[in-house]
Amino acid sequence: MKFFYVKLPVGPKLEGSEQIFHDEMESALTAHNLGSVLGWGDSLSHLDACERPRLAFHREDIEVTDIEPALSLLQRTLVALDAPQGTEIHYTLANRPGTT
Repeated sequence: MKFFYVKLPVGPKLEGSEQIFHDEMESALTAHNLGSVLGWGDSLSHLDACERPRLAFHREDIEVTDIEPALSLLQRTLVALDAPQGTEIHYTLANRPGTT
């Protein structure tokens, strides 16, 4: 199994829809036997010395069986869900980190 995570920027487009993103990614992955969502939660922004922490993005941790088909499926799923601008998928391929 390989590890992915999806970063969904926090904002009006995501607010209240986190469960929908989680459910749809889980459904797509399991329907194609490509993996499952392991967990999810909110993450804080990076801090400068004078800044207070703020909610920056919602993160979905995902385990996949086959990287390339899972990546393609997640990209299609996120487009169909009209994911917020700035959404990223992070993964490792051939020991090199990748982001899309």
